[in-house]
Amino acid sequence: MEQALGGYLLLQASQLGAIAAGMKAANAGQVVPHDAVVAWVDSWDTRDECHPHGP
Repeated sequence: MEQALGGYLLLQASQLGAIAAGMKAANAGQVVPHDAVVAWVDSWDTRDECHPHGP
């Protein structure tokens, strides 16, 4: 039980760290425009799949 709880707490700490880093980046303006994300998703499973940050 202690090992499971320890693993859970480590996972939660990791996720909170990732969220904090994402919020910091967003607040600094380091974001991917919505239209670039849409183009990326629309390109999935095609021969011309583009990079996640744009064509």
